Amino acid sequence: MFKTKNVFVLIFVAATLTLMGCGPKVGGNFGETGGAVSVYPAEIQRLIDGPFRESVWAVGMATATDQVAALRRARFEATQQIATQFEQEVASQQRAFTLDIQGNVDNDVFETVQEIFVLTTLNGDRIVKEMVSRGSNGFTAYVLRALDANILKTLLEAQQNAENLRQARTAWGNLEERIARERAARAGTNFAE
Repeated sequence: MFKTKNVFVLIFVAATLTLMGCGPKVGGNFGETGGAVSVYPAEIQRLIDGPFRESVWAVGMATATDQVAALRRARFEATQQIATQFEQEVASQQRAFTLDIQGNVDNDVFETVQEIFVLTTLNGDRIVKEMVSRGSNGFTAYVLRALDANILKTLLEAQQNAENLRQARTAWGNLEERIARERAARAGTNFAE
């Protein structure tokens, strides 16, 4: 009897697995890349791809049943994101400047450059665009914050002994080229300087 029960259980499991294996495939069509849409509204995406592509930028998104609450949360998220982006940008610029002057200057200049980047803090970012959409369950807000590349350069120049940064000719030139590209992208827009 014990063997008969085991045989029946094994037959039942095998039949179930066979039927499940022959059923419809899980997965399906989840869309093609040509049909993809941006996470952000088209106007914000246009600003990111155009006049603010050289800037340090962040988009905060939030939902709430109240429009003001959604905007406040989106602003807060954008502020947090841009602070993180700024920190990464400063670290990237620090690496570029440090590599550019490494071995070409004395230790005092090298240490001063390190200190300049450590002391550079976020200041001068701004809200570029705010958008709110209303759905059946409340509001979704989008806030684009940006820090111009020119302001990043100004923040670096404002530090004590910033003249040492200019000894990193290549890195400084790259930052100036980035500013020129940013100005060219904004020419003829409301965001032109």
